[in-house]
Amino acid sequence: MKLNKKKTKTMVISKRQNRRVKVNVDGTDLERVARTTYLGSYLDETWDHSLEIRIHLEKARTMFYKMQKVLCNRQLGISLRTRILKCYVFSTLLYVVEAWTITEVTQKIIQAFQLVT
Repeated sequence: MKLNKKKTKTMVISKRQNRRVKVNVDGTDLERVARTTYLGSYLDETWDHSLEIRIHLEKARTMFYKMQKVLCNRQLGISLRTRILKCYVFSTLLYVVEAWTITEVTQKIIQAFQLVT
């Protein structure tokens, strides 16, 4: 397997500030980044997921408004509307939640969103 040195970037995730780590491959220093997107998730050196959570909240809010006519349609049963809400809105919100570091503040924001929807 060959490593593309131009596309490959490095990131140091540590609680200690100013970690100076250089990764060298075949005499070439790889670029170090503080923030990147990996598999659709935003990662940064501080392991702070507040930006990621805000992005997912906005995507879920957008999905809720797109589905609002269906979700508020009283001709559909409540169980079907609940399943649609979970399928489209909550799955958008909670995508890759297992990897997030949740603080009390972000937990309250997520809970507030769930109460509104």
